[in-house]
Amino acid sequence: MKEMKEEFLNPATYSYFIKADQDYIGLIDYLPENPKDHYPWLGLLMIHEQWKGKGFGKRAYHLFEQSIKNSGKQAIRLGVLTNNRDAKIFWESLGFIYYETKPFKDGREVDCYEKKLKN
Repeated sequence: MKEMKEEFLNPATYSYFIKADQDYIGLIDYLPENPKDHYPWLGLLMIHEQWKGKGFGKRAYHLFEQSIKNSGKQAIRLGVLTNNRDAKIFWESLGFIYYETKPFKDGREVDCYEKKLKN
């Protein structure tokens, strides 16, 4: 648990651990309002390998989305490394739309996605 916090969590973001029964199986980390564009940004949705493909990521995302809607926000944004095809397919299946590519750390690029939230 300590290693996960040190590697993945940012003090400026909110983080939630995802549980199945008594097991911690994943993590959601997000910035409630990016100071540059004023949108909430989902920084990380991670599910442990043995729990992938069982719907936990989608269920966790839907709960997260509902909490963002309840806070009055109109959209959610996120970034995906340009070579992460599986993540792009996952987010597009949840209604996210690509809108631009931006430079990221170490010379890499990230594709930016947005999902408009319907009330």
